[in-house]
Amino acid sequence: MNLSPDITFFYQLILFLIVLFSLNYLLFRPALRLLDKRKNATVGVKAEIVRLGSLTEERIKQHEEKIAQAKAQGATIKEKIRKDGEGEAGKILGQAKLEADRHLTEMQKKLAQEQSEARLQLRKTVEDLGKGVAERILEKKLG
Repeated sequence: MNLSPDITFFYQLILFLIVLFSLNYLLFRPALRLLDKRKNATVGVKAEIVRLGSLTEERIKQHEEKIAQAKAQGATIKEKIRKDGEGEAGKILGQAKLEADRHLTEMQKKLAQEQSEARLQLRKTVEDLGKGVAERILEKKLG
């Protein structure tokens, strides 16, 4: 029994190395690049979600501050009206309340619209990104 390697061992070693390097350049590196791109795109979308969430929270705070200012102005007007007289106070207070309610309703509608638009834009972005990633992975156009 001879345990020393013969010439076929070297042929197999050379073929193995050729296949290994070929697979590395043709399969492994492109697949790893694709996975890195996909990861970066996902991280980018998550960052955009966080940014839009913080932007929405900031706008909500701004609207709440405006509402608080409107309420403070209403309270000041109410005190002034009370000093001027009961009859005139009721009339002006009613107008201030209607205006504050209208302003509040407008701000709520505007906030709801901005949130809806942000959600739609985010959904479209996520859909487009998902579709693009799927097309790249499947290497064909999706409908």
